[in-house]
Amino acid sequence: MSDRPREQVDLQVPSGGANVFPNASHWQVGNLSVINNAANAGLDLSTLLNPILDASHTRDRKICPPNSACLPGTRKGVLQKIRSWMDSSVLLSNPHCMWVYGYAGCGKSAIAQEIAQYYSGKGRLAASFFFFRGSGDRSKASRFARTVANQMAGAISATEPLIRAAITANPGLMATASLSAQFEHLVYQPLNAIKWDRMAEALRRGPFLIVLDGLDECEDGEDITDFIQHMIDFFNKNPRTPLRVFITSRVEGHIHQQLHSSKQVRLLNLVGHTSNADISTALDVAISDAERSRVLAACGANWLTPENKRKLIEHIGGSFIFLNTIIRFLFNVYSMDGLTPLERLPLALDMNPGFDGLYKSILQAPQGFPHFLDIVSSVALAQTPLSIAQISDLLDIKAAHVVNVLVRLHAIIQVPGDDHTPITLWHTSLRDFLTSETRSGVFYAQPTHHARIALRCIDLTISGEVGSTEKSPAMPYAQRYLWDHSREFFFRNDTGVRDLESFRNNIQGMDPEGLRDVLYKAILETSQEIPYLLETVGALALTQEPVTAAQMADLLDINVACVLDVLESLRAIIHFPKDPHKSLIIPRHSSLCDFLLSKTRSGSFFADPTLHGRLVSRCIDLLLHSSPPLGHPAWLYAKKWSCIEPKIQPFEALLLSNAPDYIFDNLYASVFREASNKFMDKVYKLVLENSQEVPHSSEVVTTIALVREPVSVAQMADLLDIEVACVLDVLKSLRAIIHNPKDLHNSPITPRHSSLCKSLLSESRSGSFFAHPALHARLALRCMNLALCPTTVGGTPASIYAKQHVRDHIKEILARLLEEHGSKEMLIQVRHVLQACSLWPCASALVYHNWCVYYVVLDPSYTLGLPEPFAFVAIENPSTGRSLDLAQASEILEYYVNRVG
Repeated sequence: MSDRPREQVDLQVPSGGANVFPNASHWQVGNLSVINNAANAGLDLSTLLNPILDASHTRDRKICPPNSACLPGTRKGVLQKIRSWMDSSVLLSNPHCMWVYGYAGCGKSAIAQEIAQYYSGKGRLAASFFFFRGSGDRSKASRFARTVANQMAGAISATEPLIRAAITANPGLMATASLSAQFEHLVYQPLNAIKWDRMAEALRRGPFLIVLDGLDECEDGEDITDFIQHMIDFFNKNPRTPLRVFITSRVEGHIHQQLHSSKQVRLLNLVGHTSNADISTALDVAISDAERSRVLAACGANWLTPENKRKLIEHIGGSFIFLNTIIRFLFNVYSMDGLTPLERLPLALDMNPGFDGLYKSILQAPQGFPHFLDIVSSVALAQTPLSIAQISDLLDIKAAHVVNVLVRLHAIIQVPGDDHTPITLWHTSLRDFLTSETRSGVFYAQPTHHARIALRCIDLTISGEVGSTEKSPAMPYAQRYLWDHSREFFFRNDTGVRDLESFRNNIQGMDPEGLRDVLYKAILETSQEIPYLLETVGALALTQEPVTAAQMADLLDINVACVLDVLESLRAIIHFPKDPHKSLIIPRHSSLCDFLLSKTRSGSFFADPTLHGRLVSRCIDLLLHSSPPLGHPAWLYAKKWSCIEPKIQPFEALLLSNAPDYIFDNLYASVFREASNKFMDKVYKLVLENSQEVPHSSEVVTTIALVREPVSVAQMADLLDIEVACVLDVLKSLRAIIHNPKDLHNSPITPRHSSLCKSLLSESRSGSFFAHPALHARLALRCMNLALCPTTVGGTPASIYAKQHVRDHIKEILARLLEEHGSKEMLIQVRHVLQACSLWPCASALVYHNWCVYYVVLDPSYTLGLPEPFAFVAIENPSTGRSLDLAQASEILEYYVNRVG
């Protein structure tokens, strides 16, 4: 079909010409829309306009809802306000429009029906139109103007020829004109044209009235917006037109925006005029009508006690729709349940108003807005009505976000015109609906939201205690209702709390920080059955920077849906990401990660440091790809954090844990691979400080740094003359920096990183853990004992090492001595040939405390800044001529050990 706009042709049939389809009108040929004015001339106006016949106040309300009417004696105040406005003079600057607005079920249609009937009886009703959603043409704008014009022509006969003339003069008016244009030509202009002729009557009787009920029920929102704008503009230009327009609707954005600020519109908030007194009066009328029934008479005059009547009125909650439902249920004489009104009363008090469908349809519109569920849940769970500013403060979001959601819910929530007036519900059943998961489904106000509010109350309370100068709208609420929200959370979740008083007494004395930890743990406990909970919260605490849900899933190698399930259950403490690929996962409070990283605080929810190894391993797997692989959003994270100098804090828990060796292997192979000496020194210091309380820790660490070659566990124990178990205990505490050998006798003890020994041998790097070179004396002494006095056949585990390296350790002692005293005491050089060393051509000596330390030339390439290379040979006291062999020299070494120690 062509998209060309349709052309219109005014077909004029010549007098006496051929009569081709003489009665055809408004017909089309292709894109050609034909208006047969000759045919129109013979039709009555109603046929030309083709109005909706069941849209006025005279419709059969039983089959054409809304079936509403004011009960006798009710709504007197509201009706008086409307009549006062309606009867005001057209010569004064009175608003031409009145907008009566309120939530669904508060009686708007009943009032519109009453007003239409009242002014119809006065001969002043020009037209009435009752919109109704889902009822065909009455829910659309296409025949709206035609219907109003048709009724006006019948009510004000002088307008009939003017309306017909407008149709004739504007061939396209009925086919393609906008709603505003139709009202201009069919309603406003005809009425305005006769105003001077009718002015005297208008002054005497008052202006005419058009009643428009349920304007929000029209599905053509843009047309209604244009209609309102045009209507206001018309009255601004024609202030003496004897016409009033009475509009009722819920507060929808496109209507509210046009009507709430115009000088041509008087506003009447029906919520403020709906009282329990009206409900009570209506109930009395219904009871009076029902008393003619013998069944009700048999129940006795006091079948409805004052207390039960009060409960019934409160249950009705200001809803006239629900009131009618209750009345029909109580007094239905055709019911087949066999119950009397007295027996139905308890059932009525427990009756669901039946607004669930309405609630769902209204809540669906803003469902995708930012913070929607948090805002709605706060309204539902608040201990007392909150203002926009208070909700904004409790949720720590902008007030504009709160307003943006609530204005879409005007039909069920009374939203004030400022940020500081409390928000109220249109009916108490809305709270029941939102707090029932079976009824509300995706709109359910989770009990964990109580915990979220309580946690925010803690923040605000602490802020108030420290004397924050920033004014907080929710501060008074937080201080008053912190414990109430905590109680509600614990009682409405499976937290094991059953005795309220005991629970309150246990936590009432807690400081807010302590209560925060209790809430964190309880929230996590309610979600502990969800798969991957521990992994997800652990990764949240351990990752180097915030990640998206997709990145988190990739790092954990699980499905994104699994991560989202966890986050959904933890909305109270973690911001739920809007987009799993773009939105970062952020805790609602920074204390959450501190809580998870503290085992004493988090208990079973402790972010196990072994997870670091899993994350490291996953990063390594991802980095095997040179470019981001398809479907792996965490590649960039892995690349970033394998190249940048890491921070020690995220690894502290892992380094102090009893993680498997492969975890540490992965850590050193990736994150620590290119780490600086400064960073590695922090790692070593952290681990060594943690192991200080383990017996013999210092000796084992020093020995690892000083031995001339790696030794086994058994050799280490032998060199230090301690039990093998003691060495193993030390190594267990040092597993983050030292490999744990698999075999006690054959596997050497080696550092995980080559920089460990260099760090221990540098005092500036290792500080108090410095492996002092003078401590070689201890090893030399032990080596001499093992080399010369073996206790077993074949020697001890370290005897071979002792024989091979005893002179190396003594040589290190001499180097230390020469560093300290070489310039003063290297005064004597004597040649001496020892019997035991007759193969050595020469020896030299230095004096140390009257002892001559002899050494001989060994390897010319070895130098320590001495006059000549050396190796230890013997020690001699020149004053006595006493010469010591290797065994006797132990006494001197022991002296030096004691001196150094």
